[in-house]
Amino acid sequence: MKAITHQTFGITFGLSSLLTLEPLNIQPEGVTETTVFFSLFLFGSLLPE
Repeated sequence: MKAITHQTFGITFGLSSLLTLEPLNIQPEGVTETTVFFSLFLFGSLLPE
């Protein structure tokens, strides 16, 4: 797989985790926390390479 594929799956899993955690009222608040949240998902998705 290429890096772009890993990043696409990272964003997809990040969005699905937001939807999963929403009923538990666990969400990043504000632009900064959301940016850090997705940055960590993107970084984590590139680790397998």
